[in-house]
Amino acid sequence: MLQIHNCDLKHFKESIKGKKLFIWGGGNRAELCYREWGIKENIEKIVDSNEKMWNKEWHVDNRILCVNKERMISDICASGVNNCTLLITSVFYSMDIIEDLDTEDNLDGLETYIVSLISEYYTPQEFEFTKGVQRIPKKIHYCWFGGKKIPNRLKNYIDTWKRFCPDYDIIRWDESNYDITKNQYMYEAYRVGKYGFVPDYARLDIIYNHGGVYLDTDIELCKRLDDLLCDNSFFSVDFEGCVNAGSGFGSVQFNPIIGDMMKVYNNEHFIYSDGNLNLKPCHHYQNPVLKKYGFEITQRYQKIGDNVLYPCEVFAPIAIYTGNERITEKTHSIHHAEFSWISEDDRKARERFRNKIVYRINEKSGLKEVRNYE
Repeated sequence: MLQIHNCDLKHFKESIKGKKLFIWGGGNRAELCYREWGIKENIEKIVDSNEKMWNKEWHVDNRILCVNKERMISDICASGVNNCTLLITSVFYSMDIIEDLDTEDNLDGLETYIVSLISEYYTPQEFEFTKGVQRIPKKIHYCWFGGKKIPNRLKNYIDTWKRFCPDYDIIRWDESNYDITKNQYMYEAYRVGKYGFVPDYARLDIIYNHGGVYLDTDIELCKRLDDLLCDNSFFSVDFEGCVNAGSGFGSVQFNPIIGDMMKVYNNEHFIYSDGNLNLKPCHHYQNPVLKKYGFEITQRYQKIGDNVLYPCEVFAPIAIYTGNERITEKTHSIHHAEFSWISEDDRKARERFRNKIVYRINEKSGLKEVRNYE
C-alpha cells in the first residue's frame, strides 16, 4: 500500500529533497504547485490518465514529460521506491487513484502526499484589524443569475447578513439590473448555463464601480463586518491557499487592484475555439494580479499600502475537501462552498474522499479527524 502522509508545505518540501517527485495530474492544480510551491526542480514526471498527454512535454515547462501510470511505475522501480515521492493533485478523485495504486505491489511503501491536505494546513496567527475611519461603504453585494429561485439553505445564509449587518444595504445583482454582455468571458459562461462562473467577472466590476463588500450566496456571517472597512480593500486566502473572491472581499470604488483583475478577463474566452469550456477557477486570474502588487499567496496576514490579504481563518475557516476547521475569534464568515458548478459524480467523489481519507489517516495517526500532525 501507499504510505499516505499528512503535513504542511514546509515539511513536504523538506521530505522531497534528494528524491524524484512524480505529480499525478497535469491540470490547473499541478500548474499551481509548479508556480507557487517552489518545487519545480524536484519534478521528475507528470502522470496523467489522459492518453492525449502521454509522451508529450508538459505545457508549463518543456523539460517535464507527461507519462502514463505504467511508465511511472517502471521509473519508480528503476530508481527505487525509497528514492521517489508521489504528489496527487486530483480535486475529487484522489481516493480512486490511491486505491488503484495500492494494488501495485511494486509501489508498496511509496511516500504519497495529496495537494488538498497540504494546502489545507494552517496555524492561527496574531494580527489586528485596521482601526480608524471607515473607507469601504456599508454595502453587501451578491449575484444570482439564471432565473431560478434561491434555495432555502442559501436564503438562510443571506439572513445572517441581515442579522449581523442590519444597517448595510444588501444589493442583489441579476439579469434585471446588470449587463451580462459587457465582457465576453462572462457572457459566454452565461450562454452555456455555467452561472457559477458569471460572477467571476461581475463581482469585480460591481465592487470596482460601486464599492462595498461582495459575498457569494453560500457564505454565512458570524459577526459584523465593520472592522474590515477601514482599508482600501481586503481579500482572503482560502483553506486551499488561493485567493477566492467568492469567499468575500471588499473595496472602495475604483481600486486599481480590482481594475487590473478585471483587465485580465478582457481577452479571455469561456468557450474555446474547439468548443471546450474554460473551467479555470478564479484564483488562476486573481493570484498573479495580487502578486504584482507585492502580496505573497500564502496563509499569512499581509498589508501593503491600505490593501489587506487575510489568512483563511477570517472568511474560509472550513476546509472544503476534508472538513477541517480553523474557526477563531477572528472568523467573520464561513464559506460553505456549495460547488454549484460541479457534476453530481464529482460531488459524490468529494464526499467519498472526505470520508475515506479520514479513515486512512486515522489508521496511522489514531486521530479522530484529519489533522496536520507531522
